[in-house]
Amino acid sequence: MCELSILLPSRKRVDSFEKSINSLINNSSKSNNFEILIALDNDDMENNLLKTNIISNIQNKYTFISFQVVLFERQGYTNLHVYYNKLANISKGKVLWLWNDDCVVETLNWDVFFIINHYNNKNPLHFYNPVGAGVWFPAISKETYNIIGHFSKSPHNDTYIEYIATELNMLHTIEEVYVNHNNIYDDVFDEGKIVKLTSSLKFFTNDIIFVKETVLLLIKYLKSINNNEFNNYTFDNLDIKVNQLIDKINS
Repeated sequence: MCELSILLPSRKRVDSFEKSINSLINNSSKSNNFEILIALDNDDMENNLLKTNIISNIQNKYTFISFQVVLFERQGYTNLHVYYNKLANISKGKVLWLWNDDCVVETLNWDVFFIINHYNNKNPLHFYNPVGAGVWFPAISKETYNIIGHFSKSPHNDTYIEYIATELNMLHTIEEVYVNHNNIYDDVFDEGKIVKLTSSLKFFTNDIIFVKETVLLLIKYLKSINNNEFNNYTFDNLDIKVNQLIDKINS
């Protein structure tokens, strides 16, 4: 049974892609409980061929692992969320985990820890983050995805989920799972860095509206199942935090 879906957009970076995939498989419990969904750009065919060969060799060696590859018109970092949303839409797992091709998981049986944390969490909405990543590599439950209808509405996918999870006080840290993020300073990294530098203000002025819409949608759902915790909810704390960050960016 597929319990966990790994969402992985990848461009170029064949060697790090292989290391990342191998870390997930070699450190797993070797059970048929997760799938790896991969988004590739259709203008990167030479590297895509090498990656599909890597996947084929892995599948010949390990029959328990399921892969699905989706080709995209290149979206770039400005539309990074488009990849994650499409992969989330076709996912079969109960937990959807944002992944990068420049990171590795270092915990043995990491998949078991994810599944245990999921079933021990009694809240109907789940937001997870492993430790040691340095930055966010969040996961959400498929139930949450089905309620809100997307994985992210911002190219700042990790920040988008972070703000929703912390605003609702529903972040669950998976202490047992350690992720190592190995930044690769190539042209893919440079593109991402430029987008982050030029769109940080956009996130806190425009994309934060999507965060608020999603929070209200989840609160509406919680109230529908007789959760009255958010009856008097306001965005006061979030607005203060966002305004402070905007002032910092503009200074």
